[in-house]
Amino acid sequence: MTRSWTRTLLAVLLPAATMASSLAAAPASEDRGRVLLDATTIDARRPAPVAEGLSSGSFGDGGEYQLVKFAGTVRADQRRRLEAAVERIYTYLPDDTFLVKLKSGVSAPALAAAGVRWQLPYHPAYKLSRRVTGLAGTEALSSAPVVLLVRSYPDANLDSVEQRLADLGLGRPVGRAAGRRFNRLRYVVDQDRALALSQAVAQVPEVFFVDLESRRVLLNDTTVWVGQSGVAGGQATPVHNRGILGQGQVVGVLDTGIDPDMCYFRDTMLGLPAINACDGGTTIDAAQRKVLAVDFLWQSECNGGIDATEWDTHDHGTHVAGTVAGDDLANVGVRDPGDGMAPAAKLVIQDGGVQFDNCADLPGLGCPVVDLNPIFQQAYDQGARIHTNSWGDRENFTPHNIYSAGSEDADEFAWNHKDFLLFFAAGNEGNTAGTVGSPATGKNVVAVGATRRGSSAEQLA
Repeated sequence: MTRSWTRTLLAVLLPAATMASSLAAAPASEDRGRVLLDATTIDARRPAPVAEGLSSGSFGDGGEYQLVKFAGTVRADQRRRLEAAVERIYTYLPDDTFLVKLKSGVSAPALAAAGVRWQLPYHPAYKLSRRVTGLAGTEALSSAPVVLLVRSYPDANLDSVEQRLADLGLGRPVGRAAGRRFNRLRYVVDQDRALALSQAVAQVPEVFFVDLESRRVLLNDTTVWVGQSGVAGGQATPVHNRGILGQGQVVGVLDTGIDPDMCYFRDTMLGLPAINACDGGTTIDAAQRKVLAVDFLWQSECNGGIDATEWDTHDHGTHVAGTVAGDDLANVGVRDPGDGMAPAAKLVIQDGGVQFDNCADLPGLGCPVVDLNPIFQQAYDQGARIHTNSWGDRENFTPHNIYSAGSEDADEFAWNHKDFLLFFAAGNEGNTAGTVGSPATGKNVVAVGATRRGSSAEQLA
């Protein structure tokens, strides 16, 4: 088993457990009984009861999915013994806990021999995020659409899970994807039905987690000098002054696209850059002075071919691309006042389109898309080693500071591609505590917030 399963989904679960089995003994000094979940902390030594009606069934009806907890840091030999003792290890959860699928007839001594100290049922209650359960305390729920993300186990039959959820009243998903770690199904439902539907979904044994997602929206505001000399640095650019302009770098920009005819991007000799039209392609034109390729992600833009209306008609993406690496055609390779942060760098543009629907401002990241890894991989294969994202979810949606599926995707890709650096906007929700949106909450990404500029600049990212 690879190291990737030891990286965690820190995005799991609701109130705590029924009685836990205590297996292997450990000195009190080494005893770490807590299990950190999404909405609460479980004390494995004295677990609290779960909500009525949201407890696990017997083996074969959800009872085989268990949390197994060690008394301290898990050694490599303990991990190997645990792998041999169970059907499958799905993921790590802090502290020192794994979510596993038990083999039929597995004995407590076999788990204890691996070093397992406590064993707790993985109740349906644990599958509901605090965003979902928070609906219970929300006054005046409406029929406005909200987005539910349902994750099922990777060894579950995704078609069968989808059918079971349809039978529960969710209808057809607006997006689905099989995954190596967990499958994903995305649904748009009425807000006033979301809690009841989620509770029903959580009782499906093959379901791992149910979360309430918010729309992914556009975020951007920045200046060229503050990163080089600070807010009080007199707008000096000492990095540029030393001739460091981004030479040799390729930056991926995922946004609303680009206007390639602008003087900051245009190649008068070669014309338009290479195009990959919704096919995951990695074709580039390395001879282009600025934009190596434009990857279109929204199928509606690709239907019938790419014409003038499919390029950036919103201008947010063009603004972001210019902020990153714009270079005035009249003075190529030299820092001008209107140029971007790295005017000598080149760009790979990933065009997510523009349509303000229930899932996103960027429909290429909206309802049909449930995994960011292939999008990052496309830019990586085209030479990008820096990737900037002036968008985020959770705009006008609380709570902030959550570890979302998007955060998980970004962390997974960064972990597997250690020469790839992801940037995300921190959000437009102000300068107070607890206002960072995801995926900027990822552990392996750079979250970018705003400096003061005008009377409300601290509200921007």
